[in-house]
Parts: sequence; structure tokens; C-alpha cells
Amino acid sequence: MKPMSNALTLPELREFYDPAELHTKDQEQDMVFFDRVASTRYSAIVHGLGRLTGHEVIWDEAIQMLYDPEDDSVELPIDAERKKEIYWHASGYAEKVAASILEEADGLVMDRDRVPQLNTQVRLNTLPNKVVLTGKVMAAVAHDGVFRRNGRDYISHPSDVASILSAAWRRSVPDGHEQELDLLSFLAYTHDGPEDSIDAYGRYIGRTVVITPLVTKKLLLMQGIPEADEIAKTQFLLMRTRDTEGYRMEYLDYVKRGLNAADPLWKHFLYTKTADITHNANIEPDPLVLDDEKIQHKLDKKLTYELAQRELLEAAERLDAPFTLLPHRILAVTKEVLQRERTKESSFDAKVVAKSVRERVMGKLAA
Repeated sequence: MKPMSNALTLPELREFYDPAELHTKDQEQDMVFFDRVASTRYSAIVHGLGRLTGHEVIWDEAIQMLYDPEDDSVELPIDAERKKEIYWHASGYAEKVAASILEEADGLVMDRDRVPQLNTQVRLNTLPNKVVLTGKVMAAVAHDGVFRRNGRDYISHPSDVASILSAAWRRSVPDGHEQELDLLSFLAYTHDGPEDSIDAYGRYIGRTVVITPLVTKKLLLMQGIPEADEIAKTQFLLMRTRDTEGYRMEYLDYVKRGLNAADPLWKHFLYTKTADITHNANIEPDPLVLDDEKIQHKLDKKLTYELAQRELLEAAERLDAPFTLLPHRILAVTKEVLQRERTKESSFDAKVVAKSVRERVMGKLAA
């Protein structure tokens, strides 16, 4: 298949669709990419569009990953009218999901405010501010029905990551940066969302609601957040993407990709990823059982986390104080500190929230 002149020339898109650089240096990159698409790309059934072919899946994913197809930077052999149909569908779908999440968050706030506070001490069940709350609602939707290896609901992980980040932030960063912490808390809640609701090589998981960085961008814009685009792009960087044959990007390559991003994306990635690794490696590690057949894999994973931590700390040296200290503080958070920081969940039932958002989205799609 002859490659098109400017096919997927954007470095960001190239990395998303072929992060493992499977092509060899003596081959034409576009030719190898298109051969791979033709032979291995999966089709997908998308609500409102029917079955998408391999190239149409790529087009849809490119839109979902924040790149506007109307700027002609991405060229694929798709009929112009079909391109337009996919573009408006992807954008409209993300708008409906974002609006549903925001409506659910508004409803939670109204429900909370209807309950009289009997005394000033009854504040443990108060909800976070709107930006953080919408991130929490998004996490509930994205991880509904997903569990950690230890059996806990998966949303416990992003919730703990947000608590770790918040605990370290208060020990390191002076007052006046509250809005930045809110945005980072949003990222902490949503950092794994796209991976659990959209498969980054063409097979959409059978869920009612697909969470993507485009949903994030629209959701934050609805709240008047000027950093909506950079937060959404950071969420994209936090996805450990796959090549077209389904192999995940090497973990250290993925970390380096995030740390080599433009300013301020790499900083957001640095803080969020450090808190994520702290929880995975130090606070909720995979249990090592002596007769476990996968013990070597777990040990290798632990070593990889340690190497990633080193990369993150070295990158932190590029920051101004006190932000250089922040990743060190994050890595120092203990189980005891986290236990004190955990938000009380009695006012937030993740399963009920996820169900409510799904119903809202389906209602909007059917309208």
C-alpha cells in the first residue's frame, strides 16, 4: 500500500499509534505503518456510527486524543463525508459524556447541601470542590466493575493517589497554589480512566461510556478552566499506549516520554506519576509469595518502579524550590499518612454515581 504524503506525521500521533517503534530504520516509516494497519488493525463497533474499519478507528481515536482532523495534519484514505461524520460524532459524544458528568457532580453538591449540618464537626463527608469532584465522578464511571489485584474496587487506587498528592503538597508548597493542586487532584483521579474505557489499538471495550482526554477537555472547559487543554494532554501522556499489535509501550520509555513533554505538561506528569508509583510500589505492592510462579515478574516490576522513581527524581531537579522537594515528599508518604488523608466515602457511592452517569449519557444519545 502506497503511503500518503503526510500520513500521521505528527510526532505525538506517531508515538501514540506506534510507541514501540516497531519499524526498522532502513524501512519507510509510513509504509510500515500502513502495512501494519492493513494486516493487524481491528475494527470496532461504536454507538451511533456502527462498525468502523481499521482506518476509521484510527481517525476516531485521533479525534478522541485531542487532534482536530480538520487541520489536515492527519491523512487517511477515508471518504470526506465519512470523515466529517466521524468527527462530529466523536466530538458530540464527548460533549454528552462531559455534560452528564458535570450534571451528576452538580446533583451530588445539591444533595450534600440539602442535608443540615448538625454541628461544625460534621465535615468529614463534605465533597471536594467542583473540579476535583468531577474527576472523582469520571473515575467512578471509567473504573466501574474493575478491581485491583487485592480485591478492592479499582477506584480506591486513583482516590489514594489523589490523597498522597494532597498530603505531600501541603508539606511542600506554600499557600497560593490551591488551584494547581485541584487540577493535579483531578489528574490523580482520572489518570487511569482512558486505559480502562478505551483500548488504544482499536478494540473499544464494551462499555456504555467511553472516557477519553477529549471528554476531559470538554468537561474542564464547561467549568471555565483555562488549563483544560494542557490537563487533557497530560492525561493522554499518562496513558501507557499500545502499538497496533497490542504490545504495551515499555514502562521506562513511557515515563521518559512524559518527562520529555513540553512545559507544563511534563510537570503535571511528574507529580501525578510519582504519586501513582508511590501507591503501586510502596503502599499497595503486589504481595510476594514464596511459592508464587510469578515471583520473578513481580520482582522485575518492583525494579522497574525503582528505576522510574529515579527518572522522576532526576527530572524534579529542573523545578524551582519548593517544587523540587515535592516528588521526594510524595515518595515518603506512608500507609499511616495515607490512612489519615483518605476522604471519607460515605457521601460518595461510586457504583451509584457510575450508574447515574451512564443513564444520563444514554438519555442524551437517545434524544
